[in-house]
Amino acid sequence: MSYKFKKTLVSWAEGDESRILEIRETRDECVSKSLSSKGSRISSATTNSNTFSMAIGMTYEEYASCLTDVLSHLNNGTAPQNRVVGGFNTYE
Repeated sequence: MSYKFKKTLVSWAEGDESRILEIRETRDECVSKSLSSKGSRISSATTNSNTFSMAIGMTYEEYASCLTDVLSHLNNGTAPQNRVVGGFNTYE
């Protein structure tokens, strides 16, 4: 899951209870669809009373997980981070 997408959602909803509620409702809808075996790809979305179609490469399950992370960041006042862990192999 792209941290940039999560970061965008966090900054978009930060301090705006109506947007946070919208994220919660969308997450709940995704969870419901996943539980009812409708975990297909998302092809359209509605936000601020505007409906548009797009290709989001996520299943409802992945999207719900992403939105859960976003809500966690909003509750904790943090921002998603891009963390890359590197390692070195030594051969003797």
